[in-house]
Amino acid sequence: MSPLSELLRRATAEEARALSGTALARRLARGELDRASYVRLLSCLQALYAELEWALLWNRRHAVVGPLCLPELWCNELLQDDLSALLGPGWHASTRRHEAAPGVERLGLLCDEAPELLAAHAWVFYATGLPGAGQTGPGLARALGLQGAVGTSFLRHATHLDGTAYR
Repeated sequence: MSPLSELLRRATAEEARALSGTALARRLARGELDRASYVRLLSCLQALYAELEWALLWNRRHAVVGPLCLPELWCNELLQDDLSALLGPGWHASTRRHEAAPGVERLGLLCDEAPELLAAHAWVFYATGLPGAGQTGPGLARALGLQGAVGTSFLRHATHLDGTAYR
């Protein structure tokens, strides 16, 4: 692991522990989220990933951001697919994402004023996983009455768990 990755891991360790200790994270890890909570989580994550991925693309020529602009890690489309599967083609108009607004605003500010800080945010988004993600997809799909990977593509996506490209 690179010194930067280790520094970022240590710097975000407390927040990661706090996140994994929340009731939402514990229910996600056990595959026990109800449909409304799951849709709300996906909606907020979609807003955040959309802004982050747009900011990375916008700053792809920046010396620090460019090497981290890796579309193969991106999750926005997976989240959109999941939301479309759960809510139908008009999902965007029917989701509540106001809880993600401060994070989206922060990412937009970094895009314009401090693009080098996007690297740290990208690391947190892609190299640290949601509690239980990866293992949770099948259990949550069963709990929500979903067939196969429909509606759980994001949770089954492995790149945000291993983060190899960011290490």
